[in-house]
Amino acid sequence: MNPSKFNYITLLFLTLLIWSCKTENIKDWKVTVSTNLDQIKKAYLYKIDLNREKILIDSTTVNDNSFVLSGKNDSDKLQAYYIDYDKSQKGGVEFLVANTDQLNIAIKEQYKSVYSGTAVADDFTAYHRFKQAEIDNIIAFSSIYSNKDATEKELQAKILEYKEKVEKTKENKISFLKTIKSPELSSYLILNEIQTSSVIEKDLFDKFSNILTKEASLTESGKAVKDILKHFAAYKLNLNGGLLDYKSVKNKYDQLTEDNKNSKWGKVIQANLKKLELLGIGQAPPLLIAKKINGDNFNLSSITNKVILLDFWASWCGPCRMENPHYKKLNNKYKNKGLTIIGYSYDTKKDNWKKAIEKDGIDWINISNLKKQKDDVVSKSYQTSALPANIIIMDGKIVARNLFGYELDNFLMKHL
Repeated sequence: MNPSKFNYITLLFLTLLIWSCKTENIKDWKVTVSTNLDQIKKAYLYKIDLNREKILIDSTTVNDNSFVLSGKNDSDKLQAYYIDYDKSQKGGVEFLVANTDQLNIAIKEQYKSVYSGTAVADDFTAYHRFKQAEIDNIIAFSSIYSNKDATEKELQAKILEYKEKVEKTKENKISFLKTIKSPELSSYLILNEIQTSSVIEKDLFDKFSNILTKEASLTESGKAVKDILKHFAAYKLNLNGGLLDYKSVKNKYDQLTEDNKNSKWGKVIQANLKKLELLGIGQAPPLLIAKKINGDNFNLSSITNKVILLDFWASWCGPCRMENPHYKKLNNKYKNKGLTIIGYSYDTKKDNWKKAIEKDGIDWINISNLKKQKDDVVSKSYQTSALPANIIIMDGKIVARNLFGYELDNFLMKHL
């Protein structure tokens, strides 16, 4: 071969190779993060799927309160990710990027972070202002009862004011969601509203679903929204089933349409019913082995008191923490009459668990395996998908499930 021709072919091959590599790199998205949160040493990157499950995919060291993450989506559509930190900080930030995006995030506490540099960044920042307003409303509500000198009339006026603020914030958020131009972002945020809603009502979900444009309805998130609304009865029962006993879930399941029974939530309910049947009245409780807060081993079978109240909770569960003062009164009243309260925590960080115990004045047995609730074998065996939850055991048999307030008071008064 002519040497000059060989050199030309070699040069052409190298040029094409370099061009190919550059083209590949251009598709990568890049996120540059700065933060005013101190002591962050490491950041972890998670991909978020349609069920809001987080899959760890990368990590990086944080230097001088800043770091950079990059990657490539499986498609050219927006993909949701989540940044979490090491144990020195609570919570993290969510973001959406498409391939080639160059996103900047100024991380601040709660939902006050600022996003810039992409087509959807401003809308995403604005959306989080509504989420922050919702948190502010909750904080304001919790402070209503801190004024012990307030009259009943003043309390009722404050509660009414709180409800009006909540409703106004919701209306403003819905109005804002209607203005979002990106079908992918719009459908993603609407799905997020539905999946994270503490109120499981079809009328509310319909309000969000009706915002979807034709284009947004065709996205993966949009299809997921429509699927939830189509099989709402099964979706709701699946979420609330963790607070019900076998008989109640079975009765509600039997009333579902065949379409709902055959939905993905209907199939989950079917599988859970088989497990829940083992937790029925008169059944022996499943094996429960864990660690006490001091590190000692614990086995439920070692407790032989007349009545065992097994409480499932976590430091991050507000409703659970609100139950603790009631449990404390019951413990003081009945602990010398045959009651043993056992708190099983779904905390993953021992420090958070310990601080909650100390702050709430919990003086009964407290145990945990420091596992995420969805990964905890105890959660699976006791079917505690929703918190707070409890089980009452007498003579080695389950006698009641999820008794709260006056129902729990009446039960203990009757049996102790």
